[in-house]
Amino acid sequence: MPKPLLSKLIVQGAIGFFCVLFGCVYGLYTKDRIFLVMSLSIGIGSIIRVLALLHTVKTQAYTELTGTCIKREVSPLTKHQQILFQVADQTEYRFTLDKHSKLLTGHHYRLYFRNQSGMQLENNPRPELLGYEELSSLDKTLPKSKS
Repeated sequence: MPKPLLSKLIVQGAIGFFCVLFGCVYGLYTKDRIFLVMSLSIGIGSIIRVLALLHTVKTQAYTELTGTCIKREVSPLTKHQQILFQVADQTEYRFTLDKHSKLLTGHHYRLYFRNQSGMQLENNPRPELLGYEELSSLDKTLPKSKS
């Protein structure tokens, strides 16, 4: 299981668990049924999200891209950014991702996208990014030529 997807599973599970734990304790202590029901609803939603992500990982229903972020255009008025990503075979992909994805220009990444029924990664400008990890710089491993 890729490290970014494992950490996402752990974080989502922990958030759901602690929301249910503290919500139920507080709801029972104050005898607030609405707060108790809301906490349990958050817990059920978290369980569904964790199980869906676990199913995606186990069935390998995700696409993995390894390459370099060439260009990043952040629009100040929207919640999205344009990413131009180039893989090793010089194929370029243009994505629209949320601003919270902090991909830096010139850095090497491995991106994980959820496979969507009937849509290829090339035809989908808004793929669902599951996670990403920064790889060590390829420039350090290449020998420098003497000119």
